[in-house]
Amino acid sequence: AVASGSADLIPPSPPPASGLEFFLFLFILRMSEFLGSSITRAAAPSVDYRGVAAKRKGVNAKLRSRLGRFVNENQGEEGKKQTGKGREQPRLLKPVGERKMEAINFIAEKLPSKKMEDFAELSSGEVLCELVNVLCPNAVLVRKISEGDTSLEGKTVVHKMQNIHSFISACQKMGVPKKHQISAEEIISASDRLADLILVLEEMERLGTIKNFKSPMAVAGAETVTP
Repeated sequence: AVASGSADLIPPSPPPASGLEFFLFLFILRMSEFLGSSITRAAAPSVDYRGVAAKRKGVNAKLRSRLGRFVNENQGEEGKKQTGKGREQPRLLKPVGERKMEAINFIAEKLPSKKMEDFAELSSGEVLCELVNVLCPNAVLVRKISEGDTSLEGKTVVHKMQNIHSFISACQKMGVPKKHQISAEEIISASDRLADLILVLEEMERLGTIKNFKSPMAVAGAETVTP
């Protein structure tokens, strides 16, 4: 009797849910999640991501443009102190004649004994090598050129090319930027890029950015080769 009485106190278990009831429960749950997310998106401010990207691109373009103008116009504080002007035409954008004249003046300042009348005189490479040795002592071996001696014309040509290639190699070792490095043909033709290179060397000397090195041949004897 006790066993039967205790059994009567246990509540009966609920009948198992049918498939339809389980499906309705999942449907109501999904709908509540969907409605909740929709309300959240409606409350949040809409963001035009394409518009934001376009604005950011425009700002970056303006910053690059300003940086380019800053570099090209040489608008550093040091430049303003020296020129006393807010803006000055970049030296490398001046007319070719002016750039060549400034290059000749720089060479005359560093090599007072050289009386150059024509920029084309640099095509032998001799003066260029001497200029390098002033900026960077014992950097190259200078081979003297005897222009008047026609009997040694072939040897003179060889020495010219040796001087030219020594100058080109020295510029690379001194740290001249690649965009300002030139070829032997441009030196032989005394092109405007040679004038630019000389002005770059002048600026590097002013800023103290020339890398020093020594040529074993120049140090060994600093001998002068005369054709």
